[in-house]
Amino acid sequence: PCDSHFCAFGAECHVNNTVMKPYCRCIEKCNDIFSPVCGSDQVSYTNECNLKRSSCLKKKRIKVLIAQACGADSCVDIFKQHSIL
Repeated sequence: PCDSHFCAFGAECHVNNTVMKPYCRCIEKCNDIFSPVCGSDQVSYTNECNLKRSSCLKKKRIKVLIAQACGADSCVDIFKQHSIL
């Protein structure tokens, strides 16, 4: 059932086994691996999973801009390239 069911904002598709109906659910818990990313909302996340979870919970599209914490010079350059700043 999940093959034809779209889940927005990085939610995961699950199936209700009683009625065999697909539904979307945000990631409940991410691993603790520290691999920081800077999101398009200018927030640093501990890893991409946490960015996707936040995107889902907020129902807001958040993309990875760069694979490091926000605030570094190179991150500012990325924001400028995407006309965010």
